[in-house]
Amino acid sequence: MDQKNERAKTVSDVECRVAVRREVTGLTWAQLGELIGAAGDGKRSGAPVGEAERLAAVRVTELRRIRALVGQQSWG
Repeated sequence: MDQKNERAKTVSDVECRVAVRREVTGLTWAQLGELIGAAGDGKRSGAPVGEAERLAAVRVTELRRIRALVGQQSWG
């Protein structure tokens, strides 16, 4: 039973990405850069990561992806 509850608490990568997209809607390229800078580089050693670290890495990756798309759209 505990394992089932634990899975219910965890946030999937997709849910995290959707939350990031909602959060950054309407932000400029520069503002996205500030968020990425505040989040850090998102890189870690080969050590196992916990739930919080995994979600932080997913968040930074999604922010970078969105910023790249915004940059491509603005520069054509």
